[in-house]
Amino acid sequence: MKDEKTIIVHLDAVEQGIQRFQKKYGVNYEQFTAKLERGELGDPYAYELEQDAMRWEDLADEKKMWLEQLHKVGEIP
Repeated sequence: MKDEKTIIVHLDAVEQGIQRFQKKYGVNYEQFTAKLERGELGDPYAYELEQDAMRWEDLADEKKMWLEQLHKVGEIP
């Protein structure tokens, strides 16, 4: 298991990635996926949009994983 400082460094990097997507699309991940499903962002299979969707989903999953690790080492009650 990683130590708290290492986990926080990874968590910060993930959060920065998430914030870049939030700034780019002007919405949070849940709003982004809803707009994507409704076709409000254009062709969901356009290369850039598809890549962003996959990367943002990965970042959301990674954030959850790091938060769980942080919880295990006692940083979050």
